[in-house]
Amino acid sequence: MNSAVEKSRYRGLTDIAWDLDFTDQNIVVTGGAAGIGADKVRALHRLGANVITLDIQEKALEALEAELGGERITVLPFDLSQSKPKAYEELAKKIIKASPNGLIDGYVMNAGVVKLTDINTYNTVANTPMSEFEKMVQINALSHITIYQRLRDHFAQHARLLVTSSPIVGRADPKTAGYSVTKRMMDSFANNIAAELRGTDMMIAGYVPPPVQNFLRRDLKPNEPLHAHPHGEDILEIPLRLLSPSVRSEFNGKVIAYGYDNLRDKSGKLADGKTYDYMPRNLDDNGFIYNLFIRNFDNGGGDGGDLFLQGYSTHAMREIMDLGQTPNMDTDQLLKDVYKTPDHIAKNRKHGPR
Repeated sequence: MNSAVEKSRYRGLTDIAWDLDFTDQNIVVTGGAAGIGADKVRALHRLGANVITLDIQEKALEALEAELGGERITVLPFDLSQSKPKAYEELAKKIIKASPNGLIDGYVMNAGVVKLTDINTYNTVANTPMSEFEKMVQINALSHITIYQRLRDHFAQHARLLVTSSPIVGRADPKTAGYSVTKRMMDSFANNIAAELRGTDMMIAGYVPPPVQNFLRRDLKPNEPLHAHPHGEDILEIPLRLLSPSVRSEFNGKVIAYGYDNLRDKSGKLADGKTYDYMPRNLDDNGFIYNLFIRNFDNGGGDGGDLFLQGYSTHAMREIMDLGQTPNMDTDQLLKDVYKTPDHIAKNRKHGPR
């Protein structure tokens, strides 16, 4: 951990936050059992935090807890699709109990679902069941606000809040309309939270991740090779900087986005002739290249905004975390052959929401 913290002070985006040291910080992460959420939990834990994470995937949570050794990690199985006040009241009590000093230094609003039903069958606003929209509003937005309300009086004086936004915010895509609308809703909530935190030492920021290697990609890029896009661990520097105790105050209410559409290389071909998109690599460190954009929560959407940094390489995070070289692309292994959709998503996609 000391090596990683030391490297964070002179590598990467120190103009956002000069240091990534979360020692003695109590950080809550929703949706921390898999995907980017689990990578955030791993990174925060390695950087010294006491991490409290919740997810519907109980077995995955238990595996993550075992992986991290059981110390400075509390896992709380919880279904964010529910709205019962009593359930959230009990959840908040468990979160506070898991904090050694009863305070929360960071709250990462990460959990979210893109689609509950089959994307090929329910692909318009007209034919998507209303129950899916209602459930996604609860999971992607209202659950996080309910937890915020329950924890508000327990935030440390310098608490940092972080929203995982999305490139689809503001876009018209009837196949995933629920996702677009609910992620926009979360941005709007965050904008109001930023206003109410002004004048305090607390702040809220957001980031827009690029496509990464996880089960969510299966519906969208079935021919994508395993390493055509980064691992979740590669793209964590921005959220960690925005969550850091040393983040600069001017980032309150700001969203930093990985811009990639104009950088995609569409010339990749598999052995059978099928084409795929991939992100270009930095020839010096093999990291994926992105342009970073910055916007307000209430200004524009998705990965738009003003240019913040051109040509950022994801390898910076690997250096900070001592993870080694970014893996080379393996065109013989496809995402669809490696990643399995979690049971709680697969069940909905097979039967439709109830």
